[in-house]
Amino acid sequence: MSFPSSPSFAGKTLVIPAVSYGNVGQLAVDILLCTALSTSDATHVGHLQSRHLLPVAGTDPFGISSSPQAVATPCEIYECTRANVVLMQRRSMCVKGRANDFALELAAWCKEQQFGQIVVLAGADSGSLRDRAIHDSLQQGMCHFVTSSSSSMKEFSAFNSWQPFTQLERDPDGDLVPPSTDSSSRVKFPSNVHMAGLSKRLFVACTEMEVPVTTLMCFVAEGYNVPDGIRMATSLCEYLPGLAPRSVKQNESKNWTIPTSWNTLAPNQPCEPNLFY
Repeated sequence: MSFPSSPSFAGKTLVIPAVSYGNVGQLAVDILLCTALSTSDATHVGHLQSRHLLPVAGTDPFGISSSPQAVATPCEIYECTRANVVLMQRRSMCVKGRANDFALELAAWCKEQQFGQIVVLAGADSGSLRDRAIHDSLQQGMCHFVTSSSSSMKEFSAFNSWQPFTQLERDPDGDLVPPSTDSSSRVKFPSNVHMAGLSKRLFVACTEMEVPVTTLMCFVAEGYNVPDGIRMATSLCEYLPGLAPRSVKQNESKNWTIPTSWNTLAPNQPCEPNLFY
């Protein structure tokens, strides 16, 4: 993995989307970046190059005058100094069979850069939920989290839209398995979270390298997931308020700035029938 420039990220929080169910993490980072770029709160500081990621290139996804470049690449890095946050946007999946290699490589880079905290944003399959309490919390707009830091558990649990993931796992016979830790007392990522992309591999890699990591998950159904992405971005702002929308004018409210690339996520008009008949 290479990084063209050499900014100092020591002590900052790194936000990473997992390419996962509903692309919720990527949608959340997209709107966080577009909003921050529209008020010049974020700057493009480089991109990551890894042989474990599929190559991809696209047009400018934000469509605002302060957008730093016209081409989107597989893995880009932005810095928001006001929030003391670094945002990574991933736009491609891992090469088949190399997801674990990329997780180890990314965790090693995070440790080398001395990030203070890693926050992974992921969508997950709501069909895997069996806990009625968690289902009820989804109706209330809650996101769920797993953290490697026991000291952060109380802080995160106090947020209005954050809830620890507590659904117990089941053995092959269907009996509930009580929560446990491994031999080194590290927090284990729950195995009953499905379709969350690189979340589990990166969580394991970071804990093994003693890099503090928290995974924020939004359980969704596959489909039009823009509202889920906005919900996750809003939830993240409870922990990182410097990423919340702000107006350039004092005492004036500001809404999220929607990326122009989202215009193609859902059709504005019905498709022509003669396309199918």
